[in-house]
Amino acid sequence: MSGFRVRPRGCGALHPDRVANARRGVTLTEAVLFISVALGIIVGGLVYFQQARNSDKTMEFVRLARMVQTGARDIARGGDLVGCIEEDTLAAGQYVPAAYHHDADADGVIDSFRSPRYDDVLMDVSICGAGQGHHPSIRTLQVNTLFFALTEIDEATCTRVLPVTPQGKGLLGDDIVLVGVTLLDLGTQPPSVSNLFVSPAAGQEITPSDAASYCGIAGTDLLAINPPGIAVRF
Repeated sequence: MSGFRVRPRGCGALHPDRVANARRGVTLTEAVLFISVALGIIVGGLVYFQQARNSDKTMEFVRLARMVQTGARDIARGGDLVGCIEEDTLAAGQYVPAAYHHDADADGVIDSFRSPRYDDVLMDVSICGAGQGHHPSIRTLQVNTLFFALTEIDEATCTRVLPVTPQGKGLLGDDIVLVGVTLLDLGTQPPSVSNLFVSPAAGQEITPSDAASYCGIAGTDLLAINPPGIAVRF
């Protein structure tokens, strides 16, 4: 028959239901892809924000330490220190801005310095003359020392602040002479307490992995029960 062609069954236009199913499948694929990308962006953003916050807290801690060091050098410039001076002297001399002054026991005396931006950026400070200090390990150094007790520092910031090279260089100073931490060993019966001291003056160092252990020993029998302390010669 001329003029007529028979179209085979199953060829040509798709059934409307098949078209709808195909469109639905594409839509679901696009939705899953969109959700996956969105979750990736959110997680990446949270990680970036946390890292940026940790870096900013570390730099805030360093800025506070540098202000204290400047005050210590200025106070000691007139001659040898006799005994030790504390935060209240630095505060009275306006070496540390009032926004950082912290009176923990509300007795009218500044007893620590706390960042106005981060509550856990807090330090206790002692400035002592040669052969003086609150601990025998500091007194034996026979040098003017500035001692930082990292009172409420969080683990992430602590692990950034604590590392020290064998040459005594670290974020809190270029002449760090001693780092100490008190450890509780739950693996002994009864649990034992020990003081660990690292002396860059003797060629010792604190690596980043060491710092992670001293700042927060999770998953082991050791627990840092006192905040790390850092003594800097000035």
